[in-house]
Amino acid sequence: MSAVTARATVLAVVVASTVLSPAMAARTAPPRPSGPPPFCISRGGGDGASGVYTDCRYYDYQSCIQAAIERGNCVRNINAR
Repeated sequence: MSAVTARATVLAVVVASTVLSPAMAARTAPPRPSGPPPFCISRGGGDGASGVYTDCRYYDYQSCIQAAIERGNCVRNINAR
């Protein structure tokens, strides 16, 4: 195999992996459930209910826990089923 052929083969593999990887990842990703996300990050204010921060965008508990480490507590979204 000549150096030119080897380079062309490597280039073809790199291009194919770059193009196919996002498409394959999109196909294998689990579908997102319909409706509001079931988990929120909640951080209450110092005086009870005022100043409550709620971030409801987490569809799985593990990602909510990871995000809540620095910002508050992971709680159930009362607007989700």
